Amino acid sequence: MFKMGKNLLGTVRGFGCCPNCGDCWSWKASGSIIYETFDQYNASGVMICNECLENPDKLDVDRIAAKLTTYGWGSDDVLRVRTAISSNQIEVA
Repeated sequence: MFKMGKNLLGTVRGFGCCPNCGDCWSWKASGSIIYETFDQYNASGVMICNECLENPDKLDVDRIAAKLTTYGWGSDDVLRVRTAISSNQIEVA
């Protein structure tokens, strides 16, 4: 119940959330999953909370992809993130 309250308060204040667990950035530390962009010379990242990053086996690829799409990410970038997670080629920054 306390976790739900912290997430609601963060959402009201305009904070985003982890696309894997849904916890708000107002109270949770985050890292990134780095993935290669289309030209393979640049990289980009998706914010994931540190708690989820510590347990990569529990990353829900479908949920993350759905959330990123909801956030307005392009289908090419969502596919690259999905591929990075599914192939276990996660570079955490």
